[in-house]
Amino acid sequence: MKRFLLMISLILGFVGSIVVAKADEQVRYSIESYVGHLQLQEDSQAIFTQEITYQFQTGYNGQYVTLGSADPLPKEFKIHRNPQVEAYVDGEKREIRVEETDLKDGRQLKIYNSRIVGGKVQIKVIWKIDHLLNLYNDIAELNWFPISDGDEKVAKLDFYVDGLDAKQGDLYAHTGYFNPPVQVERTATGYHLWTKDFPKNGKLELHAYWPMTEALRREQANEINKENGKDTFLKKEKSIQQKTVIYKTLFLKVVPIVSILLFILAFIPWIRYFISTRTRRIAKGVRLYEPPQNLPPFVLAKALYQLDFEQMVMSREKGQLKFNHLIQATILDLIDRGNLRLTRDENGETLTCLHHKGLADFELKFIEMIFNQKTEIRISEVFSKYKINQAALKKDFRAAKTDTQRDRIRKVGSDVRSLLKKDAQQLSKGVDKEIAKLGLPSYFRDLTEKEEALSKTGCALHFWILLILFVSMCFLSFGFGSHLSSFYFWMIVLLIVFFIPFYIVVKLREDHLQSLENLDAQFKWMAFRNMIESIPNFNQAELESIVLWNRILVYATLYGQAKKVSQVLQNHRIAIPYEDWDTVLWLTTSSNSFLDGSTLMSYAADSYSVSSFSVNSSDGSGGFDGGGFSDGGGGGGFGAF
Repeated sequence: MKRFLLMISLILGFVGSIVVAKADEQVRYSIESYVGHLQLQEDSQAIFTQEITYQFQTGYNGQYVTLGSADPLPKEFKIHRNPQVEAYVDGEKREIRVEETDLKDGRQLKIYNSRIVGGKVQIKVIWKIDHLLNLYNDIAELNWFPISDGDEKVAKLDFYVDGLDAKQGDLYAHTGYFNPPVQVERTATGYHLWTKDFPKNGKLELHAYWPMTEALRREQANEINKENGKDTFLKKEKSIQQKTVIYKTLFLKVVPIVSILLFILAFIPWIRYFISTRTRRIAKGVRLYEPPQNLPPFVLAKALYQLDFEQMVMSREKGQLKFNHLIQATILDLIDRGNLRLTRDENGETLTCLHHKGLADFELKFIEMIFNQKTEIRISEVFSKYKINQAALKKDFRAAKTDTQRDRIRKVGSDVRSLLKKDAQQLSKGVDKEIAKLGLPSYFRDLTEKEEALSKTGCALHFWILLILFVSMCFLSFGFGSHLSSFYFWMIVLLIVFFIPFYIVVKLREDHLQSLENLDAQFKWMAFRNMIESIPNFNQAELESIVLWNRILVYATLYGQAKKVSQVLQNHRIAIPYEDWDTVLWLTTSSNSFLDGSTLMSYAADSYSVSSFSVNSSDGSGGFDGGGFSDGGGGGGFGAF
C-alpha cells in the first residue's frame, strides 16, 4: 500500500510540475493605458501615434502592435512602412529590434525587448498614413477603426484627434451597441475621447466630419466625390442612435421580460399537470396484517409496480422494487410452496427442484432458466446456460488474425444474449398471461386529453424560452460581437439544467399513472407494505396477530425487509414451517451473488460486452462588428509574447 501511495504521489508531482511549467511559459500581463493621437493634415495625410503601457507579471520576449487596412477604406489608403518605434522599461529607454510583417489586412510590428522578470513597459509607435479621409464636395469624413483586436482589457483609454478645422464639424465614437459609451469632448485643437476598462477585443470606431478646406480641395481634387456627404453622415448617425435604443430595449428589456413571463406561464400548465397526475398514498400508520392476495412476486411486481422481467434483465430497468429482491423472493416463494429445496452442508449450498405441481408457465420458465434441464445444482451453477468466459474470449479476440475469427467470437456473445432475451420475453409474457388469468384489475391508466395538453403546453413554452434566448445569443455573439451573449448563454445552461428534472418527472408520470377506479386495491398493498416495514417496532400483541409468517417473509424479501423481519422472528422465537430454518435465514439475510439476481445481470452484461468486442485503433487525430456602426474600415491590435 505504501509503495502504491508513493507511486501515486510521484505521478501527481510529475503532472503538477508539467502544469506549473506550462503555466510559467505563458506571458501574463495587463494593459494599464492606451493613448492614441491622430493628427490630420491638410494634404490628406495623417500621423497616428500609439502609446501602450504594459504591466507584466512574468518575463516576456516582447510586444506586438498591429494597424489594420480592412475595407471599407478610401481607395488610396496606405500605411507607410518603417514606423518610428520606441520602448521604455520602468521609465528607461531600451534598445529594441523591430520585425515588421504584412498581414492580410494590415501591418504587424513585433518589438523584441525580452526581460526575465516583469515590469512596466511603454511602447510608442508613430505611423504615417495616406488618404485616411473620405472627401466629399462639402465635408471630409473620417470613418475608421483604430482599435479592434486588443489581447487584454485596457484599464484607461485616451484618444486625441487633432487637425483641420477643430471648431467646426463633429466626431462620434462607437464601441458597440451594448458597451459603455466613450466620453467625447471638444478641445482647442480637436477632440479628446476617454473611457475606462475598455474590453478585450473591443472595437473603437471613429466617425467624424469637418468642412471641406481649400487646401484639401486643391491638393486632392481627383479624390473628391462630387456629391455632398454631410446629410448622409448625419442621417447615418441618427440611424445609429435609433438602432442603439431599439437593440438595447430589445435585448436588455423585451427579451428578458418575455422570457420571464414565458417561464412563469410554463409552470401553470405543469403545476396543473402535476396535481392531476399526483400519486395518491396512504399514511404510514395505516397497516394491513395479511397480504390482500396471495400473488407470486413476479405477478405483483408487474401488476402493481409495472416492473417487467425482460426490461429489468436486458435494459436494467429500475423501479420501486429491486431486481435482486425480486429473484430472492421468487426462490423463497417456490421453496415455501414446496417446489424447490435449498440445503447446506460442508461442501456448500445445493438447490433442488422437487416437482412442478401448481406452477404457472412463467414459473416453469424461471426454473428452466435456473436449472438448465437439471433437477439439482450447486448454487454457483444457477443460470449457467447464460455463462460465458469473457476474459478468455477477450484474450482470443485480441489474438485473432482475421475478421472471420473475430466475428465467430462476437457471435458467442450475441447467441447467448439472444437466448437470454428470448427466455426473458417468454417469462414476461407468462407473467402477463397469469395476470389476465387471475383477473387482476388495471392499477394504471393513460393520460387524459386534458393532461396530455397540459404537459405539451408546458414543454412547448419552455422550448420557446430556450429558442428565444438561443437566437438572441447568436445575434449578440455573431451579429454584434457583444459580451452580453455570455449572459444569455449561461441563462440557457441554467434553464436546461433546471428543465431536465421536470421533463424527466413528466415523462415518468406518464408511465405510472394510478387508476383511480382501482385505488382501494392499491391502498391495501400500500398498507400491507407499511405493516412489513413496521414489524421491527411491533408489540407482542401485534406479533401474535400474524399467522402466516412464511408468506410474510416472502413479501418482506420482495420489499427488501427480509433481514429485519428474520431478526424479529429469531428474537421472539417465532416458529416457521421450514425444515431447515438456518438455510432459509441464509437465503434471505446473507449477501450472496448467486441467488439474488446479480449473477444473471452479470451474465447479461458479459454477453453484451463480448458481442460488442472491437479492435482498438491506435491511429489518433483526433454581419455586424461590435463597433461597426458607420461601416468604417481599418483595425488595430496589441499584445505580448
